[in-house]
Amino acid sequence: MYFSASTQTPTEYTPEHGWVIELQDAKKAAKKAKGSAKDDDDNALQILAQFRVARAYHKLRQYKACKAASSLCLALKPHVEHKKLLMKFRSDADAYLNKDPVLQFDNDLKKTHADFMAGRREVNGVLSPHSIIRNTNRLQACAIMGDVQNLEIAIKYGAALDFPFFSQKWLDQVYRSGGKERFGYLKEVVPSDNTALLLVCALLCQTQVNLETKLIVMNEDLRETVENLVECAEVLIMLGADVKRKLRLHPRNDDVDDLLITNFHQRDFGGKSVIELVERSRQPRLAKAIRAMMTDDLKIANAYCRCGSRLRWRDCHAGGPDEEDSHHTTSFKGKLCFRYSPMARCPCDLTEKPYFDCCWNSGKRIHCFDDTTTYKEPKMRCETGEKVLNMVNTMRSTKGGGVFWSKIFEHVGKGGWLEMVKISWDAIYLHLTKEEREKSLIDTYDRKVYIGVLERLETPRVWSGVHWNTGESELLEEVKNWNEALERYCDDQGLNGEARRTIVKRHAASPLAPCGCYSCNKVEKKVKSLRLCSRCKAIAYCDRNCQKEDWRRHKLVCGKQDENEVLNAILDAFN
Repeated sequence: MYFSASTQTPTEYTPEHGWVIELQDAKKAAKKAKGSAKDDDDNALQILAQFRVARAYHKLRQYKACKAASSLCLALKPHVEHKKLLMKFRSDADAYLNKDPVLQFDNDLKKTHADFMAGRREVNGVLSPHSIIRNTNRLQACAIMGDVQNLEIAIKYGAALDFPFFSQKWLDQVYRSGGKERFGYLKEVVPSDNTALLLVCALLCQTQVNLETKLIVMNEDLRETVENLVECAEVLIMLGADVKRKLRLHPRNDDVDDLLITNFHQRDFGGKSVIELVERSRQPRLAKAIRAMMTDDLKIANAYCRCGSRLRWRDCHAGGPDEEDSHHTTSFKGKLCFRYSPMARCPCDLTEKPYFDCCWNSGKRIHCFDDTTTYKEPKMRCETGEKVLNMVNTMRSTKGGGVFWSKIFEHVGKGGWLEMVKISWDAIYLHLTKEEREKSLIDTYDRKVYIGVLERLETPRVWSGVHWNTGESELLEEVKNWNEALERYCDDQGLNGEARRTIVKRHAASPLAPCGCYSCNKVEKKVKSLRLCSRCKAIAYCDRNCQKEDWRRHKLVCGKQDENEVLNAILDAFN
């Protein structure tokens, strides 16, 4: 019953198109089975589907989701063999989630994720001084401290494996141009143009030398530290970090009182490559990893996906039926480069979505990543990005109104209309100024609720608080329809009490419009009491003073495009 699709046991199973597609298929199967469960056979299908979800999350090392999915499946009372595996999945998840990271970068992980997705934080930027190497970037700091959790998070968000924050060439230019006093703090004990992999291998090598010379003694704390450093180095190698890069040291200086650097010079580590340092460190795991990645062909076959799963690309995000060679390129002057992280912010820079959820499959060319320079190839906007950008630019000067959106609805239908809103939501938000967001009230809307209300409207309307040119009777009808759809949404979601009142207050439509002047915060007290711009009739003001103050901004779009031009441009973008 449980393994009718295959004779393999659950632990041996390997999906044909990778674990990401397996997860997507399993979620669909679980949703379908849950909605149709009526007898024992249907319940068995639900258990199997939910088990597939938990197993896929476990393989992808998405442990928080794995724990939730495993607990849900266990509640369905699965077969004993499934139960043992689910208990193991949950145990592995607990072990990972309960382990404190070595470095405490961020207290609010949700805010950190939002900052990376919005481009407000640079993952390859300078982080902080360090006792060994100053001006480290996030990846270098994680490698030095053996913090594999934060190291993989940095790579997931797009960290470059071989990218130093400052190069010695740049520092020399600064010093020659008279900037030594201003930038003197950049002079490090160990040059910061050494890669994260070089630094961690040098530390492992130094630890091995000290153990052999009995300068230190192995104990539990040291063993754990070494294991963490080895794990960091192994992950970096399997991701494709350069193992031929050589460790660079400043010339020996007796005035520098640093035991580590003194030992580096005494042991002649300077000029040694990663391969040579690994050989000296006597770490068989790292030697095995290097052998698996020695040639370009081996790298293409064995390199890890950058999502943090530690699965090969073709077993993870590049496992689709048409993605056999989609995870790499040699267009960077013949250099092998791998695809940009599927979990990092999409290279189109038009949304705050991960690359995999935005433009991964929308264009004919893939975005790859040079780990030395952080250059992304190709420098182009994807198909979805182009559509969204065109829509944003043309909507800036639209007159709006229910009649306008009705015309779009006639061309694309309700399904196409909703898809336009879903695709363009993030892009419109990112391209609006702060004042535009405040005037339109888009900052107050929850995207899920907003689209849920749209789906329950019988006639189309992209609602916002700026409805200056809509006629009074039409406006009142739209407000009524919107608020009734909002109530239906709350009913369908089972919202009651304070939760319902909060949602309604936040998303309810009002016929009272704000003044169009961005420096005025007034809202009309009587419907349609504001004065329309006599030229374009697309914006309204409290009085002549507000209109005059806003003219410098408004004249750039006033009457520039008529409704038909905007309509045709939007429809062309989505055809």
